[in-house]
Amino acid sequence: MFSLRITILFMSVALLIGVVYVSNGYALTTDQSGIIVGRQADVFGLVDIKSDGHSLDIDGVVNYIPPEGKVFEVWLYDGNYGASQYPLTVGMVKEDGTFSYKSTQVYPYTYTDLFVTMEPKDDKDPKPAYSDQVGVYPMTPPFGQ
Repeated sequence: MFSLRITILFMSVALLIGVVYVSNGYALTTDQSGIIVGRQADVFGLVDIKSDGHSLDIDGVVNYIPPEGKVFEVWLYDGNYGASQYPLTVGMVKEDGTFSYKSTQVYPYTYTDLFVTMEPKDDKDPKPAYSDQVGVYPMTPPFGQ
């Protein structure tokens, strides 16, 4: 009877340690900050990206003001080989030069790049204007998986 109790106690402790380990694995947050590089290899802006593998929190600032009738729009891009090649809009850069994006996703680490385009102010086309790309930030691992 004593050995059965010891076995149950040992298995309970092992299970508890395993549950704590797994739950802590999901709570790890990655944080990366960097320069959004402009067309002339200049500093177009700065970005800070945080994720725990499900939540995605992006904050940034740009150093430029778009021309009259234009806005800057920020995008995430899934550029892995064989991936979706899907651009996801993060939103428009505000008049004060800042942008932010918060979401909960199944797997945000699929994105490889953050880029900025210049779009018409009242653009009705949901796709990015790739020819007017004005800045890019290549995301580092664990992104791009």
